Amino acid sequence: DFAAWEQGAQAGEFAKEIPTNKLLVHLLLNEGQSNVVRGVAGTKGEFTASGALDWTGVGRYGPAPKLKKGANFNLGDVANFERTNQFSYGAWVRISTPGTFGPLLARMDETNNFRGWDLVQAGKKISVHIVSKWPADALKVESKDEVLKPGVWQHFFVTYDGSSKARGLKLYVDGVAVAVKADNDTLKSTIRSTTPLRIGQRSKDQILEDGRLQDVRIYERRLSSNEV
Repeated sequence: DFAAWEQGAQAGEFAKEIPTNKLLVHLLLNEGQSNVVRGVAGTKGEFTASGALDWTGVGRYGPAPKLKKGANFNLGDVANFERTNQFSYGAWVRISTPGTFGPLLARMDETNNFRGWDLVQAGKKISVHIVSKWPADALKVESKDEVLKPGVWQHFFVTYDGSSKARGLKLYVDGVAVAVKADNDTLKSTIRSTTPLRIGQRSKDQILEDGRLQDVRIYERRLSSNEV
């Protein structure tokens, strides 16, 4: 029965199960040429990388761009959340270089006490920061275990419940919630910033090197574990 079903199964059957309610940003990042990509839901339009992209890597959805210094994305004034908002975000990620630090998604101002939010590679762990003023007025949650597998495509996702507490953050790897430790749990002020949303970089010098991302999604609500 399974073999018979498989012959006629269409990808669209599964796409219908992926939540679209309050989907603010969705970029597949699979164009395969030039340095221009297109939003497919939420914030639509074209976005130009800061430099030439290397599309030679194969991703989850066709060619996947390599992000590095001089080749990442500025998505503009979007996802400027407040600490009391619920939101969720993540992507498919392939990291080539273990043991380094690199922002995957970030709307974070390095020059203003790291105000904003992010998802970062921290060695072989993943970390989330939600910050008004680092480190005195901020949340930081990190996976307890070394969940990152270099050279392997993995799905990293964050949900946040707007509580301004570390317990309101959940980290998922390949759809499964992972154990976390809270290194900072003192958030009490605004996290809104004037810096743009970026893929592969915070606002200035902190940049992802030699990583590939696809299917970037940001939601204006907290997704349930089943939705993730």
